[in-house]
Amino acid sequence: MQDACPHPLVRRGLELHMLQRGSGSRQACLRFYGELNDHLPPEARQCAARIRFDVPPTAKSAIEAFGVPHVEVARIDRGGEGMQFSDRISPDDRIAVYPVFRTFDIANAGIGWGELPHPLRFLADLHLRKLARLLRLLGIDTEIGQTDADLSSESIVDRRVLLTRDRKLLMRRELAHGYWVRSTDPIAQVVEVTRRFRLAPQIKRLQRCPVCNGMLHPVAKIEVESRLPPKTARWLDDYMQCERCGKLYWRGTHMKRINQMLDRVASQV
Repeated sequence: MQDACPHPLVRRGLELHMLQRGSGSRQACLRFYGELNDHLPPEARQCAARIRFDVPPTAKSAIEAFGVPHVEVARIDRGGEGMQFSDRISPDDRIAVYPVFRTFDIANAGIGWGELPHPLRFLADLHLRKLARLLRLLGIDTEIGQTDADLSSESIVDRRVLLTRDRKLLMRRELAHGYWVRSTDPIAQVVEVTRRFRLAPQIKRLQRCPVCNGMLHPVAKIEVESRLPPKTARWLDDYMQCERCGKLYWRGTHMKRINQMLDRVASQV
């Protein structure tokens, strides 16, 4: 049987090995675009991929067989027509899979996503605690999930975008909105997420508690004076308190370091 979708890269007349998943006598080709290639092995990016089968899989199953979470897919195209995740792939199909481009109109993608919450709110898994704290310092509403088992349901109930480095979490059928954080460095992560979701208009520095995500509000010095270090109480009159956990904040010497870090982030978004 001749391949229906030869690999687009040819070297010295020899066809390179195509990225392939599954087994069976039938096959279809998928082509992943844009940042969806981040999920593929380096040698297989920007190239066609083959899936083999006997029983036609759903589009969702075929896409996730290559490690691409469905929540990062904005449109699936077969012969110029859109597909749903539940649609079955047919033998010899050539399918294009598109990410959420910055200029892409998700509302017209025809894939049954549902609108993103506005303003955007996030749920980070436990391994992204540092990212969550940095987003909170920027004023972005970000909760931290405590167990993987609850992340999907919490994301859905609270209408939050799930942030994780675990692609398996993003493949749960019920999950509507999520993102696989590419970077492993917390500063790079917060820049990545801020750019990816165009959060610049939502940034309001130092208005959320980095510990619990509660909102900060001014509090009278006389109400909290007994909790203040004596040296701080002598020279400072302005304080903020978290409405959720009660933690106190003031503009001490550490604020210069925090603002320098936030300036560094802001310069890259």
